[in-house]
Amino acid sequence: MTGLSPRVIRVWFQNKRCKDKKRSQLMKQLQQQHHSDKTNLQGLTGTPLVAGSPIRHDTVQGNPVEVQTYQPPWKALSEFALQRDLEQPAFQQLVGTFTNT
Repeated sequence: MTGLSPRVIRVWFQNKRCKDKKRSQLMKQLQQQHHSDKTNLQGLTGTPLVAGSPIRHDTVQGNPVEVQTYQPPWKALSEFALQRDLEQPAFQQLVGTFTNT
């Protein structure tokens, strides 16, 4: 018929089955991913927000706000921990600053 040996035909069909199996697994994986993406986005509803061009407001609305710096409490604690002289009064002073705020 084809002039090919039975071994060559067997290998060709093995390769075809392997390719088909890989393709099938890939399609299944893509469908599952698509389904999970759709499920994850299902709860998101609402109107998308679009930024417009910036406009200048000539009139100031409200009172000006004074901006102060904020130092996270852990920064003072980490700086304290890096000191070499860990004295008891310094620790009490540090703890006192956290309890007073």
